[in-house]
Amino acid sequence: MVITAILAGLAAIGAALLVDEAERQKPVLQPVRARGARNSPKSRS
Repeated sequence: MVITAILAGLAAIGAALLVDEAERQKPVLQPVRARGARNSPKSRS
């Protein structure tokens, strides 16, 4: 039980670190995608 909990915690931490690294490597692409997603429904409606 303890081992599975530790492995789950390490997996969650590892995933968070990977996401942080991806965000740091691609800081410009994310806001552009967010703006496109926000503007597309407005223009459609």
